[in-house]
Amino acid sequence: SASSAFWKAELRKVQRDTGELQQDYETEILLLKAENDALQEKFEDSERRIVDLQSHLHGQASDLNGELEHQTEQLEAAVKELEEYRHSAEEQLRDLKNRLEHARKESQAAKRERDVVVEEIKQFEG
Repeated sequence: SASSAFWKAELRKVQRDTGELQQDYETEILLLKAENDALQEKFEDSERRIVDLQSHLHGQASDLNGELEHQTEQLEAAVKELEEYRHSAEEQLRDLKNRLEHARKESQAAKRERDVVVEEIKQFEG
């Protein structure tokens, strides 16, 4: 009947929309993971630079007072950069968690909507 065809079309639409949401969700996760990996790499590079600078400073401290002052400025800049990377990474992690939660809720809502349509079709056909 026309009503059955309508509900079947509605079900297909809900299933398509759910699939598109899932695809968007997975794409977003991949993009955020790539951004997170890039930030992690910068974070680790900054940590290595700090360790290298600290090592150099300890070896030269006794007879290179002027150089020590210059290297200390570089170390402070690297620490500031590291803190900025960490802050950015924490913000992105919070954003990722929020996006994941939002996508999870959207997916659950789409599944509930699909279940309602399926149940209505069953009742109609039954």
